[in-house]
Amino acid sequence: MVINLNSTIFIQMIGFLSLLFILNIILYKPVLGIIRKRKETLDSLIAKANELKSKAVENKNIYSSRLEESEIKAKEEYNNIITSAMKEKEESIKEEMDKAKEAIESEKKKVLETLNAEYKQVEHYSEDISSKIYERLVG
Repeated sequence: MVINLNSTIFIQMIGFLSLLFILNIILYKPVLGIIRKRKETLDSLIAKANELKSKAVENKNIYSSRLEESEIKAKEEYNNIITSAMKEKEESIKEEMDKAKEAIESEKKKVLETLNAEYKQVEHYSEDISSKIYERLVG
């Protein structure tokens, strides 16, 4: 087999190289440009997504800390309310106990006064009876 190198091979090479040059200008460069733009767009979107993700994590941490602070404040306020309610209860009980003691003392005085009055009546009555008994016995 003999290979003949004639002018057609050079014409085909020139045609192929010109086709590559034309395709490079018309097809490859625009396609590579579009691919580069897409890559840049994707990279910027990924960077933005990462930035938003880090902001979301930061906001979540802020939310968690504020929630913990609110829970602590709520517990403190609850404890303060319970403490003040207990103090009010104790004061109310003390006031009622004082009122009850005063009522008992006043009733005690009334009973003692009544008892003394009754004692005097009984004493007077017993003197009357004893004098009547004496008169009957003695004469």
